[in-house]
Amino acid sequence: MLLTIHKINTLFFDIDTFSSELSDLDIIALREFYKHYDCCFLTKNLSKIKNLIADSNCKIVECTARELTIHHISLIMKSADIGLENIALISADSNTLKNARALIIFTVMITNKILKYEDFGGFCSDFICSSLSELLNKMKNEECLYYGEKMFQKTKSGEKDFLKMKFNYDLKEDVSIISSGRYFGTNHYLHNLHILSNAIIYNKKESSKVFHKFDMIFSKIFAEAINDCTSSGKEKISFNGICAVPDKPGKDNKFIEITSEISKLINIENLSNNFKCTRAYADCSHRQACGVQVNRLIPYPCIIFRLWD
Repeated sequence: MLLTIHKINTLFFDIDTFSSELSDLDIIALREFYKHYDCCFLTKNLSKIKNLIADSNCKIVECTARELTIHHISLIMKSADIGLENIALISADSNTLKNARALIIFTVMITNKILKYEDFGGFCSDFICSSLSELLNKMKNEECLYYGEKMFQKTKSGEKDFLKMKFNYDLKEDVSIISSGRYFGTNHYLHNLHILSNAIIYNKKESSKVFHKFDMIFSKIFAEAINDCTSSGKEKISFNGICAVPDKPGKDNKFIEITSEISKLINIENLSNNFKCTRAYADCSHRQACGVQVNRLIPYPCIIFRLWD
């Protein structure tokens, strides 16, 4: 797990996790990756990858990504004189990528499916793409960041990528979740280096020098996420309005300015004043603490947002 892909020059492809037949565009992309990056292929099928790359001398690590250890990576690092910040693991298997957390490298999942929150098991890859060809284009343009993270970078141009998934918590049907960026908790080694994670914490901290200073940026991020999920032809979502998760009894509404600004930006009703929290629930440190309260409070479709505690 790393912050950006700017310095990446070595790619580990967990090639056996991809479908048996890669599309023509993906094969072209794979060969382009091979031309411009130092590529290592994790596979038990040596002949297959040599045929795909059309090079019998390509680097192959005879193991699956789940068997990949820091020992394998150390050998590559030593031979290529690179660091962990230069390496990315690309796979089509979420469990494989979850196991890669200990390797401290950039991870990319390739899938064209809408994943479920439960599929991640508390861990999500640094970036998700629908195909190798899409990943190639994004890496060329240094676009492997979600929109919320880009808004806190010096360069804010490019595509507006969001992570979409489904979530189910004692409901008859799945609820759509749209994430605008990664969040590293205060105990995570990347927290202090990740601008979005810092902004989330200090924007709502009363003692902070930047208390509410990022409200307008967060409003734009949420507004773009709503525009994206309501205009997408594949996964279009219909809703009645927006609201923030109500604060505990006796607490001031931290998001009054943000919800008001979103309502103006996308011309939609702000429903935040229609709901209130009737009991002091536990701090939202895991999904159970949030999910039950939200499900009981929201009686009809709307966009719910919360900046994670």
